[in-house]
Amino acid sequence: MNVLSLRAYLQPSATLRWHPAAPIIAAVVFIALIFASGADLGFEIAKRQARFAQYLPAIQEAMIYDEQATRSTAGVIRRAAIIDHAVRNWVEQESDPDWLSRFADSVERKAPRHTLTQHEIVQASIVKVADVRLAHLAGDAPAWQETAAYCRDFGRPGLEVASRYESAAVAYTRLLGREVSASQLAPAVPGGKC
Repeated sequence: MNVLSLRAYLQPSATLRWHPAAPIIAAVVFIALIFASGADLGFEIAKRQARFAQYLPAIQEAMIYDEQATRSTAGVIRRAAIIDHAVRNWVEQESDPDWLSRFADSVERKAPRHTLTQHEIVQASIVKVADVRLAHLAGDAPAWQETAAYCRDFGRPGLEVASRYESAAVAYTRLLGREVSASQLAPAVPGGKC
């Protein structure tokens, strides 16, 4: 192929012309794409806020925790179960955000007055909630020792109490980065078995 034939090949066709409205149509399509992308990002942020709202009961439970609150076995175990549920959900659903969530985080981080994203704030709160659970509602904590009556109130003979807390222990271990055993989270039943 010589230079003249290549030059002729690269020349625009005399019959091919842009329609006069093509730039306007291209601008409308571009604006529509920008609008659709913004709407999609807005819906993603709204979905994330609704998704993060499920963790509020656990956060409130840990923040409102009061040593003088009712200390029945069922009440103490219910408080712990709310926190366990939030920790398990966070680890299962939120620990590895998808690309749209990461993009929303980067947009949120660039907004004025935002040093932390909503994801980071909720994650820090869930870590604090888990620490409150381990400090006040686990192991040798005085409030948790009242759950020694678990077998009398709820148990059945031969029930392995700690085995019911295996998935929660795995979630706490992943969230906190340190080993948390199921026996720490289980009610303080002597011998760990009803």
